[in-house]
Amino acid sequence: MELHNEVHEQNQNLTTVDLENLHHLMEDRLEKILQEVTKEKKQKKKSGFFPMLPANKEKPEWNLSEIPILFGA
Repeated sequence: MELHNEVHEQNQNLTTVDLENLHHLMEDRLEKILQEVTKEKKQKKKSGFFPMLPANKEKPEWNLSEIPILFGA
């Protein structure tokens, strides 16, 4: 309980200048975080190329002579 009272007294002793400085520091930090987040999103979009190969790296082989049978021709 004593710790709570000490913290409460310290908070009351903050001047308006201290509060303004704290507010500016928080704004600056928020701006930096937002810039980092938007930068990371842009970088991820640029570097996201994956070749369209199956996981087992086998290419499908089509037997074109079977296609008419499959569709009932």
